[in-house]
Amino acid sequence: MSIDAEAAERGAELQAQRQSRALDEPDSPVARFIDQAPDLLGIDWDAPNEFPRAQRQVPMLITGAQRNRARAPRLAPGHWAVLSGGEVVGGFDALMTSLPSAIGLRVTRSRALTHAYLTHAGLPTPRTHSLGLGDADAARTVAAKFSRAVVKPATGRRGRGVSTGVRADSSSQVDAAFAFAAAHLWTRPEHDPRVLVQEHHEGLSIRVLVVAEQVVSAVARLPLHVLGDGESTLSQLTGRAAQRRSAHAFLSRFPVTLDDDTLALMGQDADEVPPSGASRVVSASDNPLSGGVTVDVTEAMCQDLHTLAVEAVWSLPDVKVAGVDLIVPDLDTAAGAVVTEFREDPVLGLHGFPLYGRSRPTATPVMETLIARAAG
Repeated sequence: MSIDAEAAERGAELQAQRQSRALDEPDSPVARFIDQAPDLLGIDWDAPNEFPRAQRQVPMLITGAQRNRARAPRLAPGHWAVLSGGEVVGGFDALMTSLPSAIGLRVTRSRALTHAYLTHAGLPTPRTHSLGLGDADAARTVAAKFSRAVVKPATGRRGRGVSTGVRADSSSQVDAAFAFAAAHLWTRPEHDPRVLVQEHHEGLSIRVLVVAEQVVSAVARLPLHVLGDGESTLSQLTGRAAQRRSAHAFLSRFPVTLDDDTLALMGQDADEVPPSGASRVVSASDNPLSGGVTVDVTEAMCQDLHTLAVEAVWSLPDVKVAGVDLIVPDLDTAAGAVVTEFREDPVLGLHGFPLYGRSRPTATPVMETLIARAAG
């Protein structure tokens, strides 16, 4: 299938506009969380963490090994071994440790396969249909089964090519979302060359870091938003928010464009003066590596959600460490929550250096699990 570049660009534009409306419904999970977070978590949206120093993943893992009385010598460019008691017990590169099995890697890198495993385990996950790149017409038929749909590449990262809240009764929206997903599909031989059409679930996007049988950290992933003061234009508020994000030692490694053109793409008026206290979304993605922000919710998330995340990881074949993505209507209950996908090479910095809330130790429990597996 040749990708319709114009349709894919239209898909990106439509998704940006849908993201900009994330706070339109005051009782939506995202809007409710933003409103309640200052009291619930004691955070100030105008005073994020900066973390003047934020280790990259490799130094984090080396430190984690040392805290477990192990060494992590560099054996080759981009590769480190882990030695405990003088014996090699594992290894890692810039992102991946030796913890996942080969079949585990294959499963987590295919959103269709992870859905199959979750369904087999009886865990809540969105209804999903997997389509070939030539099945754009079928996507409309599938989407019509849902009131709203999610369309995404079967393999991908950073939310690229993902459309959420697609109106299933709009053929033009479904077609644009399909082209957008196809344009961002990973095409390496080991990756899944398909597009998924899923049932849309409304909720807060949570990334949970599960190590062995424990939730180490959970962060809510939000689009960058600003609060009106009744005097500043949306352009001025966005500029300040962009400066605060760029001052964050971890997120500054993933720069994004936040300017008047971005606001226009999202259907926003840069010259608007939002009323005092009114929220506006100013990033086209809630993925922290593509413009979003992170809020630590580890302790605010109920035990049933902790259990759901652990059970999700244990439904996969020999994947002891993973980032689990949940859509959660309410942090106080697992009712209505769904598991959407996994990352077998979770970005530890998301949890070690959240923009808001408490920093969590991540590399130390990962290394502890790696060493324990070799010993057991």
